[in-house]
Amino acid sequence: MAGRQQPRAASSASQRHRTDLSVTGALDIVRAYATVLRRAPHATTGVPSSLLPYPVDTIKEAIAVVLRRMPPSDGMSLWALEEAYARLASFIPDDDAASARGREADPSGDPDRSRSAHSHTTSRIKTTIRERERRFLAEFQKLCAAPQRT
Repeated sequence: MAGRQQPRAASSASQRHRTDLSVTGALDIVRAYATVLRRAPHATTGVPSSLLPYPVDTIKEAIAVVLRRMPPSDGMSLWALEEAYARLASFIPDDDAASARGREADPSGDPDRSRSAHSHTTSRIKTTIRERERRFLAEFQKLCAAPQRT
């Protein structure tokens, strides 16, 4: 089990952000994530989560903090935050992203079985991403409906 633990620094940083995330800290996280979004492909088959500067839940919390502090009249920023929140759904485990991008040879050597397995994997990943995106958008809508704090 010890081999599966996160590095201490990442774990404590993640806990710090989730329990006491300042507006400045949230903006730093959102900016770092925005940089990743500009560089990462907008792939329907998934983007490796290792590209994210922080865990998904930390980025969600940062977006929520920024959203609560944003003027209600700032529609363009609202749209950008919604898009960023939804795009978190496309960040998937690195192994899944690699499987979706490349074709793994079938052990039997049958190319048709390899294509079929790849197609099944890709379809499963796309479905998972669509479901996560719907769930994330619903979460974002609830955040928007929550009373604003200043």
